[in-house]
Amino acid sequence: MSQEFVNALDGDLGTVFFGEGDFTEPALYLPASGASYALNVLFDDPNSEPSPQSGGAKVQTRAPVVLVRESSISGGAKPGEKITVRGITWKIISAEPNGVGVLSLALHK
Repeated sequence: MSQEFVNALDGDLGTVFFGEGDFTEPALYLPASGASYALNVLFDDPNSEPSPQSGGAKVQTRAPVVLVRESSISGGAKPGEKITVRGITWKIISAEPNGVGVLSLALHK
């Protein structure tokens, strides 16, 4: 991928998907070192579902995930760092790039 294309894609991500608006919500990134900073994220907090193995008790079926523009996290996201979304501070358990400028951050309370 050419750098020109990557820059254009990053700009589009910033204005269309990760700008302030219909799709995103505000978050606060808390790096392991340095000051915290605000960014916009797409937050997916899965619903708990009843599990037959738990006698009908609700069990979370997958980790909550935040999608964030790669360029909005200086130095890249690292497991163990934290992010606050909807008033809850989450620990990042994994950070997976999708190859086109978006990071998927799996979270744990």
